[in-house]
Amino acid sequence: MDGVLVPRDLGCASGSRFRSLQCTSCHALGEGYGLALRLFAGPDVVVFHALADALAGGSAPVSFRSCVLAPVVSRLPVHEPGQRTRVATAFAVWMGVEKLIDDVEDEGAWLPWLASRALRGSHERARASLEDVGFPVGAIREALARQRAIEAGGTTPLGVALEPTRTIAGLAFGALGSDPGSQDLGTKIGELVGTALFWIDNALDLPADLRSGRYNALRRAPPGCWDDDGGARGYAVAEARAAVDRLEPLVLLLPDPVTGDLVHGAFVRGLRSQIDALEALSPARWAHARTRDLQTWRRPFSQVLASSGSVLVERLASRSRGAWTDLRWKMQLAGRLLALWVAPWSAWAQDLPEEPPVCLPDDPVLDAVAQAGPTGAAAPAEGDCGCCGDPCTQMCGDMLCNGFCRMCGAGCETVSCGC
Repeated sequence: MDGVLVPRDLGCASGSRFRSLQCTSCHALGEGYGLALRLFAGPDVVVFHALADALAGGSAPVSFRSCVLAPVVSRLPVHEPGQRTRVATAFAVWMGVEKLIDDVEDEGAWLPWLASRALRGSHERARASLEDVGFPVGAIREALARQRAIEAGGTTPLGVALEPTRTIAGLAFGALGSDPGSQDLGTKIGELVGTALFWIDNALDLPADLRSGRYNALRRAPPGCWDDDGGARGYAVAEARAAVDRLEPLVLLLPDPVTGDLVHGAFVRGLRSQIDALEALSPARWAHARTRDLQTWRRPFSQVLASSGSVLVERLASRSRGAWTDLRWKMQLAGRLLALWVAPWSAWAQDLPEEPPVCLPDDPVLDAVAQAGPTGAAAPAEGDCGCCGDPCTQMCGDMLCNGFCRMCGAGCETVSCGC
């Protein structure tokens, strides 16, 4: 939910898989925990879901469903819900509420307390769902208790302070494997991801924690580790970079190339970019930096909206048939802009590569669904997308360019999306 594990430099197929998995997580959260919990469908839960797929060697079958923000007029690729989806979404809800509880114990703030009370029922359902599939809830709760004890104590060696975070990530990622080999690989990946995040988080928060008196592992380290706060940051950056270097060869062992690239984009390329940005922060910016300040490749929300607006104006001007008179087109654009406003962490708000529509067939899962077409779809006339009109004069940006329309589901095998 914090958006720490944001993928970087995704290719065509892996970028499409990211959007598809986010739609899958959003639907699963809404159906399992209610409308408000759809906001948990951020990049972190998508990457967690992607790792589960990658350890299993592939993704679940895909179908097309309407987006909750633009029903009827949108048809988006969604993976069929299975155990991996349920585990990923339940873990997102359970750990999200655990984080709120931890904030209440640390700071006593009323807003996290109110949110944790409101989400108590969802928290219990998520915990029960995880326990039903054998997820190591008890071991993770013990590690969380050790973490709280460390935060409440005094001076602590850095190795001891790191252990709970490293253990929690290793247990969670290892539980995603389907056999002993994949479980061992997931555990090793998780421990290194947890290690890198521990150093990044503590180094980023050090100035603010020093001002407020809150716990920070670097602040509570034994004397003599470094001469100043800048030395602490340099030490943490070096440790985080070493963890990612050890992590990369493990990520490359993941069998599914498309989902493996998505995981590599988050765990290796994304974390390395954030480490570089952390190291480059000036003292003035470091004093008030937040996680998003490390993700320098992401566009500010205002730029995303401005870009969406410029695309709309360009299309309106270039299409002689006029999008103003096409109710479907306007409703879909309005739905996307609403999604950006309501959930800026959504897939549409990610600064993913601007690829031509022909990229989608590179994803074997989506390609297989698109080739098959929706059940019962009637074959339209040549060059005609049924309810959508000629896609290459009006709807090119929303075609699966093997001739399958995102919006109406009709097949157009003879249409070329050259525009």
